[in-house]
Amino acid sequence: MIRVLKNLNVEVRSLEQPLDMSIPDNKLMLAFYLMTPEIENDKVSVRTKEGLYKAAKSGAFTSKAPFGYVNTRNEEDMSTLAYCPEKYQLVQEALELFAGGNYSADEVRKKIFGTGKSAKISKQTFLNILRNPTYAGKIVVPAFGKDRSYLVDGVHPPIISMHTFIRNTEILNRNKKILISKEREEFPLRGSLKCPYCEKPLTASASRSRNQSLHHYYHCQKGCGYRQRASLVNQVFEDYLDSFELTNEMYDLYNEVFKDFISTMNSGKKLELSNIEKEMEKITARKEKIENEYMDDKISADKYNNLLDRCENEMLRLQLRKESLTTDTKESLENLRSALLVHKTVTYLYKNADVRGKKEIIGSIFKDFLVFEKGEYRTTQLSILASLIFNDIKGFRGDEKKKGDISVALSSLAP
Repeated sequence: MIRVLKNLNVEVRSLEQPLDMSIPDNKLMLAFYLMTPEIENDKVSVRTKEGLYKAAKSGAFTSKAPFGYVNTRNEEDMSTLAYCPEKYQLVQEALELFAGGNYSADEVRKKIFGTGKSAKISKQTFLNILRNPTYAGKIVVPAFGKDRSYLVDGVHPPIISMHTFIRNTEILNRNKKILISKEREEFPLRGSLKCPYCEKPLTASASRSRNQSLHHYYHCQKGCGYRQRASLVNQVFEDYLDSFELTNEMYDLYNEVFKDFISTMNSGKKLELSNIEKEMEKITARKEKIENEYMDDKISADKYNNLLDRCENEMLRLQLRKESLTTDTKESLENLRSALLVHKTVTYLYKNADVRGKKEIIGSIFKDFLVFEKGEYRTTQLSILASLIFNDIKGFRGDEKKKGDISVALSSLAP
């Protein structure tokens, strides 16, 4: 986007971190500025998931209340559910009626909730209700880390018994083949490819020939006829992946750049932290003065509270800024170095990974769908780090790099 604006003769400036984009070195600093909050957002996401996982383990319900319940909090201030007076009895009647086995799901829905536009819930919503263990007083603890998803007793009141819930599940699954989703080794790129004709995501499947041998294909789902043999698509991708491996010189270059940049950032942080400490000391002294004046009846209670609130707000702002500055940047540097290390042997890692590992590697490099056309892969949008490494170093040549002179190496980087 910065490049687009530049082509329109618009210069992008930052008030907090001014960078002269005419200097090639500053492109790495810009990328680091952009990448740091993304890493922090990922940390927040992990902490949020961990919090939801712990809440679910304790029996709390943290999502939107299902039909028949309302969101509430109990005496321990836990997020949970309570009966919705005008709805929960309808749900109870419907679930117990279906458990009798005399009516289909849609017949029960129409009988209890009505038909046409006046129906309170849709057909799919009712099927979701039948399969939801929340109505039996259970909470689904989501998969987290190495732990699989499982059920625990919720702190909310059940609408039906566990026996009724199991009975309903059995009826729904009766005479129905249960399909278990499984990642297949033949299709590591499924979910990462799109059709070059209609630009819809490709699926994959195997077909049996006349001699009963299996042939595996990636193909379009929309009937446009696009189909490619999976073995060819997979092999060409492994060859394509070779172009995303770092040479030793490139790896050492980026390591030094990030290390120097972290050092520069830390120097600037020390100065700003020192200024913040001085400001906090001034506010503390100001608060003491305000309190003394109030005790000596020199100011009214309203003015005292007003001035104190202003001091507290300013102190909070400084504390938040201090906490932000004192966040350890070492972890960010290690994350970047780990990513660079992966790119030194990315093809080897990909070939020896299982399907899930292959998909993670693909997702870490490519931000958008891949397109395979005419025997090769079309250039696609890369992730932030991959874009930084591979889009901005097209002009790099190993013999241009001089030992101990990072600036000379950086000046050889193409835009």
